[in-house]
Order: sequence, then structure tokens, then C-alpha cells
Amino acid sequence: PDPGSSTCFTCTPGKFTNDDQTECLFCPAGKISGVAASSCSVCEEGKYAEGEGNTECQFCDDDEMLVGSITLHNGTTSASGCICPAGEYVHF
Repeated sequence: PDPGSSTCFTCTPGKFTNDDQTECLFCPAGKISGVAASSCSVCEEGKYAEGEGNTECQFCDDDEMLVGSITLHNGTTSASGCICPAGEYVHF
């Protein structure tokens, strides 16, 4: 290549390109991305994503989490956002 030329690189899963398309940034908690993403997708209700750089949202309603649980909104950032629906409770 000519001196000063550049190469296009692909963002890895869990990252997205900044507005100037000069670097890849980690998706924040509550959001995910796949390969070559220009933005991150928000986790839907009933799912969460902890920390940065997630590639998939985790289900709240799961044997390893809290069966029958929900979230109050999209983009839940931690497992602590998984709660029982109104009128239900957790019995330990």
C-alpha cells in the first residue's frame, strides 16, 4: 500500500464503532452487539446484560436465576433487576 494508507477493521462482537468510525468501543451494560456493529442493541424486557462488551442478553426467567421473574424495563444492567411480577413473591 501507499504510505499513509489505512485499512478497514471489523469490530468484534460486544463492540461498536464510534461516531467517527475511528475505533471500536465496548457496548455498555444492558446492551449487546454482534460482529461489525455500528451501534449496540438494548436487551429486551425479561433479559439483562451485566458489565461491558456483551454479545447476548441473559434471561431472568431461568433455573439459574429466578424462575418466573421479569424486568421492569428494557436495558436492564444486572441480575438484581430481575424481580417477581406484581402479586408474586420470592420464597427462600
